[in-house]
Amino acid sequence: MTVQNKKVKTTILAVLMTAVHAIAQVEKLPQPHERSGPPPPGFPIDDGLIFLVAAALIFGIYKILKYSKKQV
Repeated sequence: MTVQNKKVKTTILAVLMTAVHAIAQVEKLPQPHERSGPPPPGFPIDDGLIFLVAAALIFGIYKILKYSKKQV
């Protein structure tokens, strides 16, 4: 078997496996749910955002102080 035959067979096998995988994914897709509007109120999007900002500021100050001590 020549190298070119191996490349052709490998390419065909890869294309077929990709096609089979794509078909299998289409079969397993869930049906979309009917929605009448936005999600219900009270969904906490920014819960704990203040703590995240505070932690980022503290970490930033720590890194700046550590870098400034390294420069001196």
